[in-house]
Amino acid sequence: MRVSSVVAGAAVVPSLGSIAAVEHADFCPSAGDFTIAYGTPQLNNQGWDVHGNGGVATKAAYNLLGGFVEFDIDLSSVHTGVNANIYTISPTIGSSGYSGDKYCDGAKTDDSWCLEVDWIESNGNCGGATTLHTIKGPGANGCTSWGCRASYHYNGKSSFHMRIEYGADGTWTTIRDGQTISSGSLSPQPNFRDWSIVRDAYLSKGAVIYSSEWQGWVPVSDCGTSGDLSSSHFSVSNLKIRGSVVQGPSPTKCAGQVMKNATYLVAPSSGGVCCYNSNICADVSQGCNAPTEWCSQSEENCNKCSGHYCHASPSPGPSPPPTPPSPTPAGQGRWCPSAADFVTAYGTPKLNNQGWEIHGNGGVATKAAYNLLGGSVEFDIDFSGVHTGVNANIYTISPTIDSSGYAGDKYCDGAKTDNDWCLEVDWIESNGNCGGATTLHTIKGPGSNGCTSWGCRASYHYNGKSSFHIRIEYGVDGTWTTIRDGQTIGSGSLSPQPNSGDWSIVRDAYASKGAVIYSSEWQGWVPVQDCGTSGDLSSSHFQVSNLLIEGSVVQGPTPSKCSEQMRDNADTLIVV
Repeated sequence: MRVSSVVAGAAVVPSLGSIAAVEHADFCPSAGDFTIAYGTPQLNNQGWDVHGNGGVATKAAYNLLGGFVEFDIDLSSVHTGVNANIYTISPTIGSSGYSGDKYCDGAKTDDSWCLEVDWIESNGNCGGATTLHTIKGPGANGCTSWGCRASYHYNGKSSFHMRIEYGADGTWTTIRDGQTISSGSLSPQPNFRDWSIVRDAYLSKGAVIYSSEWQGWVPVSDCGTSGDLSSSHFSVSNLKIRGSVVQGPSPTKCAGQVMKNATYLVAPSSGGVCCYNSNICADVSQGCNAPTEWCSQSEENCNKCSGHYCHASPSPGPSPPPTPPSPTPAGQGRWCPSAADFVTAYGTPKLNNQGWEIHGNGGVATKAAYNLLGGSVEFDIDFSGVHTGVNANIYTISPTIDSSGYAGDKYCDGAKTDNDWCLEVDWIESNGNCGGATTLHTIKGPGSNGCTSWGCRASYHYNGKSSFHIRIEYGVDGTWTTIRDGQTIGSGSLSPQPNSGDWSIVRDAYASKGAVIYSSEWQGWVPVQDCGTSGDLSSSHFQVSNLLIEGSVVQGPTPSKCSEQMRDNADTLIVV
């Protein structure tokens, strides 16, 4: 495959035989850079208005990998039962740009099928969905025409700012007025093959941004499924695109445009192949990806595909392989730990069934270490009795423990710089009852070069509500999402943003050592420092209750199962 993109008016055509850097520009399309797909929409500079049945598209198709798109959207005048939307499709178009006869999408089942990435489809002004379609045809076996989807209600606010951020590997995150919708939010959850489909389509054909208003299907059906299309209207404004043009005419750049250094690499072809399970590289004619496939383009890519890399040799090249076998399934349990399944780490916390209370300086931990990949943890937490300047928290560490379970002398975390360092995943660290942070630590030592002891962090204020329900969901690849009373904190919320290397560290640690759930109250550092940095620790207290863990035990004693555990065990895929 050869990749062609247009940067500052000049074609750059890298082959996969060498590493190619692709630079992006900031585009602020004029009305002349859009085209009417159908109906009578009004085309504006950096946006459009659609009244009744109609659609708009960009003339150009953009490579958005490593870039972003942002805009304001007003859905307040769309009636429920009417689908108003903005998404990308990846058709083949000419130099004059997109036209309606080139339309394709992820619902088609013929030659007009193509990748479809739905940033938002709205059911009137009530609720919406973000969806990925990478597989032709219907079915529940992935991101089919049924989609890998996250649905949500607007709760009365139907005009908002949106920003869509893309990784160089095809992963993407939609941020709607601060609410993050990432891969961990979608169901079923996309995997590396889905991201490679996005990546390859955006590289080879680009993304035409398409927006329409129509009737026939709406998400969030509890909002209503009927309404008047002709009197519905919505608008998109302040559209800004950071990317490069793959097909079609060059659009208008933003004022004062300076070429950005948002550069990513197209992986080289190294001549090896990615193989799976029992294939030991002696014969790579079966059980391996072809050398031209993404998984085989480098050893790093192969690791992401959960294979082992076979370097080039004089033996004959492989023929096209069958689909790589799925990883071995491992059973999960639903655990509702009793007081006896916890251990006092220090201080005098009170241990309860499915939770604990900490007064003053103290800490609690689970005796067992859990593999949470493909699973979840949820609980209620009440910080209302914690003073600002006091750090109350719950997080995971991955120490080596014995069959009797975790003990305080086994403590490790992501702030250590010696042999006591280990992976630390901070679901929430609270500054009193004012605000908190969610943080990932995968790299030993300080620095701004990733998820170091300084962390890849998202910070937030509680805005007066300091007791809430939290649910943490894990993908089988190590990605994780924290949901706090409906607010989603995914990878796209963290700064700096974790990459595939960080997720593999989470994955490997959870698979080999598991996650000890640790919770403490202490002083010395707090996030969200505008809340305050001093307060009384001794009179502070918080509690965790209704703890439920879905995962498997890697180290330590077996905890109490939930009372409904008699049901068939759920399965998870452990990627090794």
